[in-house]
Amino acid sequence: MDGLRGVAFLLVFFFHAGWLGLGWIGVPLFFAASGFLISGSVARARAASTRPLRRFLAWRIARIVPLYAMWLGMGVAVDVAFAEVEPLEIGTLLTWTYNLARPWVDATDSRVAHLWSLSAEEQCYGLAAVILLLVPEGRSRRIGWGLALAAAAGARVALWYGLDDLDPYTRGDAIYQVTQLECFVAGVFVWQNPARWSRWYRSALVGLVLLCFLHQTRSLGWPTTWWQLTSSGLPFAGTAAGQPLWSYPLLALVFGTWVGRAVLTPPRWLAHRGLTHLGRRCFALYVFHWPILASLDGLLGDSPPLLLEVVRVLVALALTVWLAEVSWRWVEAPSRRRIRTATRHW
Repeated sequence: MDGLRGVAFLLVFFFHAGWLGLGWIGVPLFFAASGFLISGSVARARAASTRPLRRFLAWRIARIVPLYAMWLGMGVAVDVAFAEVEPLEIGTLLTWTYNLARPWVDATDSRVAHLWSLSAEEQCYGLAAVILLLVPEGRSRRIGWGLALAAAAGARVALWYGLDDLDPYTRGDAIYQVTQLECFVAGVFVWQNPARWSRWYRSALVGLVLLCFLHQTRSLGWPTTWWQLTSSGLPFAGTAAGQPLWSYPLLALVFGTWVGRAVLTPPRWLAHRGLTHLGRRCFALYVFHWPILASLDGLLGDSPPLLLEVVRVLVALALTVWLAEVSWRWVEAPSRRRIRTATRHW
């Protein structure tokens, strides 16, 4: 699973670097992996404590809050200094609701724009904790997940009709970012029965290829550039042509099968030491990569020579990995130990 998360980070990194249009799939893939891992974390909290909800929340705080709080303070301070952050951004970032406010926030140049996915992730964590810990197994739990998925679908439909006055990209962006609950729930179900999900791996892979092809030809026409060729199936690329809302639950099925395959019969390369190392540092890598890329873009300007473009991406990747390692050794790991020690009797 660490290797899978490492792959997800690299996909997102090269997507934001402008090299791989299809790198957007790293986000739903990561949410599917998170659903699987959080299910295990909830089960361990239940086995280790008489108050599993408090234990689970303490574990999540220990993992997320120290780095998030430090970087959010620094990032917002920089953006405020350059007048690139709005008051609405600050409030929603502090309350983990940034993803819900993106339709009304101009975050084009913001160094915290990528944190929308962390808000969506924390919302999924909270929902999973409530349903998995407080709702009895069986029909009640299935009803709970069904209502949650219906709410996610309803939010997408509401945004589709409610934001028709916005430009197509912003509208599609909002529909994509409102939640990634479908993929997260797929990961939860994979944890319960990975064999059933992995059985459909090859069919899901073929389905994803067909889905991307249909998106490309129906919404964008035949590709004429490398970016168009590699961005086939981008969820918000075809909004102007009527982006099909059913693609989101379909993507959840696809990435759920990938997680199931990674659990049962992982390919050897997925256990590569470099990938698993990236996966264990994925939170810090995600937090740091976007502002580093944005800062280097500002220094080099638009359309730099090819050699400078290659140097930009390699330097950004190296800085991101180095800062993530510093963060792990000096911020995340020590804070995690202190918080877990303080709450070990919960």
